[in-house]
Amino acid sequence: MDEYAPQKWLPHERPLLPGSPSTPLHSAPKRLAFLLVGLIVALTGGLGNALVTVNLVYAQGSLGVTSADIQWLPAAYACGTLAWMALHYAWQVCTASRPAAPAQNAQTGMAQVSLSNSGGQ
Repeated sequence: MDEYAPQKWLPHERPLLPGSPSTPLHSAPKRLAFLLVGLIVALTGGLGNALVTVNLVYAQGSLGVTSADIQWLPAAYACGTLAWMALHYAWQVCTASRPAAPAQNAQTGMAQVSLSNSGGQ
């Protein structure tokens, strides 16, 4: 099967609108794992910004700046986070490579798949 061919969806898995995500059928443990990962990502993503925002008053007092000046701190934090995410995405795109095609067995014509990482047969 060609990995770049269009996906054959079952009727209940098809996207509702063109370009929208599909709804593939997953088992209950896999759905629970997706839920837990989503919760962890949401909590950790909001925690950094919340820590900066909650401590603005203390930072304002220790730095001796006005409330208008200290409001730049969450903006600078968000800009740094966005810049890091853009850099990380660019790094992934630049270092990604297409998977190599499996070697063909000369006698049978079937693809050979090696599960070891040793490089030998």
